Amino acid sequence: MEPKRLRALTVACAFAPLFALPAVAQAATVVNPSTSPQCMDNTAFFNPKLPPSIVLPAGFTASVFASGLNMPTGIAFLGNASSFQVFVLESGHGLPSVCNDETLWPGGEFDINNPFTPDILVFNQNGTKIRGPLGKPTSSGGGFQPSGPAIDIAFVNGSVGGRLFATDSNQSTHTHNG
Repeated sequence: MEPKRLRALTVACAFAPLFALPAVAQAATVVNPSTSPQCMDNTAFFNPKLPPSIVLPAGFTASVFASGLNMPTGIAFLGNASSFQVFVLESGHGLPSVCNDETLWPGGEFDINNPFTPDILVFNQNGTKIRGPLGKPTSSGGGFQPSGPAIDIAFVNGSVGGRLFATDSNQSTHTHNG
């Protein structure tokens, strides 16, 4: 196989476990953590079995690498095939909704636990969280913009590392925030 095609297949396979859902998982109702009165019944039925969310080439399988992520939008790898870390960018808001409003979170938009603000989580090669959240917005202007959305991340030297770049937008994707 040509090196470029092999590299593309390796990258595709590396991403697959992060977004694949377990075939044996049970259906569940997931509750939006917003405390807004109009969002108390804001739930979603989650059944990762139906329909299949990923199609793999024959001979490949997918498994869960990390679960419970909040609208992951970007991923960057640091290391090599035998020892690596995975940096996952969480958008924060996810889909626009009055129930996905960072300003309504009990601790406010600068609370480190606010699920509606962007951040980065770092996992080891086994899917165990080892750092984060990183880049949470602060009242002094640090981190991502509170309204997000966070878009993507990458290391300047690819998986070798170097400076980590992350982008966010705040381009009015959440009209309830103005």
